[in-house]
Amino acid sequence: MRKIDYQDIIFDCDGVVLNSNRIKTKAFAEISQKFGNKISKEFVDHHIRNGGVSRYEKIEFLISLVERRGLKEYQPKEKEKLRRTLLRDFSDFVYNELLICDISEGFFKLRDLFKTTNFYIVSGGDQGELQDVFNTRSLSVHFDGGIYGSPSNKFEIITHLKERDKLLGSVLYIGDSVLDFEVARHFQFDFIFVSNWTEFSNWENFFKDKSILCLRSLESIYEFIR
Repeated sequence: MRKIDYQDIIFDCDGVVLNSNRIKTKAFAEISQKFGNKISKEFVDHHIRNGGVSRYEKIEFLISLVERRGLKEYQPKEKEKLRRTLLRDFSDFVYNELLICDISEGFFKLRDLFKTTNFYIVSGGDQGELQDVFNTRSLSVHFDGGIYGSPSNKFEIITHLKERDKLLGSVLYIGDSVLDFEVARHFQFDFIFVSNWTEFSNWENFFKDKSILCLRSLESIYEFIR
């Protein structure tokens, strides 16, 4: 297949550039375990079903579960303290793992192939944390378009970029979740789904009638389009 000269390529982070989905799933399981196995399982299942959604939204869901279960040790007046504690504990668990998890080998080949294309990260991960991790791992230099994340959601991030006269040409969006597909469809971007690190177990059935290119990894994309 001939290489398409995209002006911009947007990458999701977790499960696309970094092998970090399971790190975050484990972190959510850890921070919710103190509320009991039932709440923890319901929360982790919710997290997996909602890949790409920010930790801020997911923590709100966890707090709502705790409130509905009426756990006496977590009264509504303690909600803000609980929110801060959960976010801190999640970040503490995740940060060091993000510094050592695998980077997709295919990413660097794509960067070499698309020398004049702007690369962006648009992620559900915390923006400050992402920027710090990418700086520490010497990855920021590859993302000339910028590294963006929560608390803004992906729709808000891309809308803001467009308001700044970015992403106005041909755009490719590469993701591993239903949310990534929905964002790409909303903004009429070309979309490629990568499957090797996804936690979306039903992706084959979901995409079978949607005329979407599904490939195993960024390495597979490179081999497909070069």
